[in-house]
Amino acid sequence: MRLTGLSAKFVLVPVVCAAMCAPAGCALVAVGAVGAAGGVTYQEGRERRLFAVNMDTAWEAMKAAVEERGVEITSEKRTPGSGEIIGRWGTKRQSVRIFAKFVGSGSTMIGTRVGIADQSGNLEIMRYIEYNMPPGTPPSTDYDQ
Repeated sequence: MRLTGLSAKFVLVPVVCAAMCAPAGCALVAVGAVGAAGGVTYQEGRERRLFAVNMDTAWEAMKAAVEERGVEITSEKRTPGSGEIIGRWGTKRQSVRIFAKFVGSGSTMIGTRVGIADQSGNLEIMRYIEYNMPPGTPPSTDYDQ
């Protein structure tokens, strides 16, 4: 897993605080710092990519990826500018959320979230979405907004 500058700060700051507080007997502060780091992991536990396709094309690729990976769909919502598929996947029945939002200029942001923070699952689903884009679609890029 690669840490960006902001992610590294969110992980390192609580660890340093916990290490500094432990000798002084501030166990409560140390526990809070570790909990804060866990909250960051939960928030950061998704993959978001920008594709140079319209919403209809993105939706078709999402549906094809879900079918190929055997995700059991529990709900799906689709509007002209966004879409969301929620389901269960694998032997552990991990929760899966795949969402898309048209962001203008012929581009759509697609995000995946598997379990609480299963980065390998996120990347696997995203890879299948990318495989199901039409031939000639430019490679996706990170979406950090």
